[in-house]
Amino acid sequence: MYKVAILGVENSHAVTFLEEYKEGNPYGIEVVGIYSCEEQAVKELSERFGVSVMEDYDSLAGTVDGVIITARHGDNHYKYAKPYIKYGIPMMIDKPITCNEKDAEDFMAELCENGVKVCGGSIVPLAEATGELSDVVENKTLGDVLGGNICCPVSLVNNYGDFYFYSQHLAESMLKIFGYNPISVYAVKRENGVSAIVKYPDFDVTAIFAEGGYKTYNAAVFAKNGSCVRVLDYSGKSFAKRFYDILRGVDDGDDYNLFIKPVYLINAVMRSYESGKWETI
Repeated sequence: MYKVAILGVENSHAVTFLEEYKEGNPYGIEVVGIYSCEEQAVKELSERFGVSVMEDYDSLAGTVDGVIITARHGDNHYKYAKPYIKYGIPMMIDKPITCNEKDAEDFMAELCENGVKVCGGSIVPLAEATGELSDVVENKTLGDVLGGNICCPVSLVNNYGDFYFYSQHLAESMLKIFGYNPISVYAVKRENGVSAIVKYPDFDVTAIFAEGGYKTYNAAVFAKNGSCVRVLDYSGKSFAKRFYDILRGVDDGDDYNLFIKPVYLINAVMRSYESGKWETI
């Protein structure tokens, strides 16, 4: 039986893990403690699932086999992970990984130094359609790529980091589809979200962060021999099975460098809509 703590259960994603890891689950995982900076959220989940409430986020350091960090505010992710890193246990980190590049780099360097295997981020890249579009770009199944677009929801004003809170859905999906080597971005902030042009070496991608468009997940690749347009339907997907595989050693987790790429893109978009200029990613 693997003992796991979930830190930051104010996020609805924590409910997914608690549902999948409840008593009698096929993974052999027991959630031994939950923590949140929001007292009501942790109280409700403790009563619903019968899981112990932790006194603080570091209370179970050195006693668990893995941690799942689902805090809504990305600034809490590295902070919550830090007391557990030295024990080398696997981690699932929710989106956004962090809210700035320096924290992301320090976080990944520390994980690497301690051999911590990691997974997480946005769930949208797990959609089958995301993989199909990625294949069109990577393998040029419709010929040379001319460009593309992607639209995912965003929340510009909230208590959890504003633009950071939801923007990784688009950022990570775009990188998964079109590649991890974008050069620069030009973005404009509007009442209904943020519009951006992301420059790649051989083509451009239009990115629409749609304010409140929580049912709007779609992308398209345009190539010389045709187009591929897909709804990014991630329903039924979760990190529960993958985290279990990392715990039991049959999955090596994500590449640290790729894992933090969305953080660079998100911050470049923000710099651009604030400066009104092209910004390097």
